Amino acid sequence: MFMSPNVSEVDVRTAKTWLDAGEAVMIDIRENEEWNQERVPGVDLLPLSAFNPAQLPAEKLGKLLILCRSGRRAEMLAQALSAQGFHKSPVVVAGGILAWRAEGLPVEEGTPKAPHFSVIQGGKAVA
Repeated sequence: MFMSPNVSEVDVRTAKTWLDAGEAVMIDIRENEEWNQERVPGVDLLPLSAFNPAQLPAEKLGKLLILCRSGRRAEMLAQALSAQGFHKSPVVVAGGILAWRAEGLPVEEGTPKAPHFSVIQGGKAVA
């Protein structure tokens, strides 16, 4: 794939290493239906169809990894973010979730359960 000078690509093993070390944050730009089938644990979904650059994690957190199914949508978004000045050096996860799964890296499958929230009432947690 052609990458602009401010956009780079990284293999899934390196992406996982960066995530584990806290050197990067990853966003998944696939659509809800795709994400509900399988996803990288702990990675936030920011669907490309409703993408808002204001939702991006702060650059001070390190590298911004962009994940899609195979890498094509991630490349397009990374180039746009870089060209428009929303992020100075986004990184495409090469091969996307297909490569992630093929390397045996962890994925969650199926529709995620609704998050569990606790509310504090009178000093006691209520589920």
